[in-house]
Amino acid sequence: MEKIETENLYKELKSDEKILIEWYRENPLSVYIEIALIKMFSLGIITEDEYKKYQSEVAKKADILKESCRKSG
Repeated sequence: MEKIETENLYKELKSDEKILIEWYRENPLSVYIEIALIKMFSLGIITEDEYKKYQSEVAKKADILKESCRKSG
């Protein structure tokens, strides 16, 4: 895909989608977990407090995983 086409696609994304792309660049696993958390919250499976708690735990574990990968790579 040409760069111009890619830039146009990026411009059309919603702000939350752009944030997920940035997170993906940092740690792909955290994005999949975040999407699942958002969906569970929107369906009422978890409360807002649980969502924030899980989100915090995921961020910590993602940082640990990233550091571990850097050391072994």
